Amino acid sequence: LNGLPPTFRNTVNVTRALGYRYLWIDSLCILQGSYDSWGNESSKMQEYYMNAILTIPLDDMEGGHHG
Repeated sequence: LNGLPPTFRNTVNVTRALGYRYLWIDSLCILQGSYDSWGNESSKMQEYYMNAILTIPLDDMEGGHHG
């Protein structure tokens, strides 16, 4: 957890505090810059979000590397 940027650490902490076991962070779960990874995972995005209990969107964050 210490190796993650502050935004991701905060998200993990919120997820845990709410009692959830699973967390999907797009930029960690989809290889950035990989068209193959994006092509494979983007086709499943509807399933990921459709089954989500909570969505925490980030807007205008440079890859989540800020807090």
